[in-house]
Amino acid sequence: MASFHSREQLLLPRLKLLHTCASRSLSLEAALEGVLHSRGPVAGRRFSARFLQGLKAGRGVAEALREADPTQPGMVLSLVAVGERTGQLALCTRYLVDYYERVAELRRSLSRALTYPLIVLGFIWISLEKKKVRCIT
Repeated sequence: MASFHSREQLLLPRLKLLHTCASRSLSLEAALEGVLHSRGPVAGRRFSARFLQGLKAGRGVAEALREADPTQPGMVLSLVAVGERTGQLALCTRYLVDYYERVAELRRSLSRALTYPLIVLGFIWISLEKKKVRCIT
């Protein structure tokens, strides 16, 4: 069964790892090696392998990030590039983590808020369809 992941669900673990390494002066390469050897999702390990390959090739964090996943939002790539150039990578990644956590929470609360009205509308539609079928026959 295929599972649906929102963009935030894919981005948040990556951004949190990047923020943790940047804010604590940890080796990003070592952290990515750890992800590679973990039992985490295959997609996360594939991304980590491509990201690590870019870093080992001497690319900057933003460029390696873009090459690892070309579908990264421009805002992420831009803020990481700015953080890298200014020496404020920890601050920029904190902004990104906060932003995507808020977006994920809004998505969850919107989903919860719309569930009941959609169920009610579904039952109304079904009852109207039944009445329409009775009128035709």
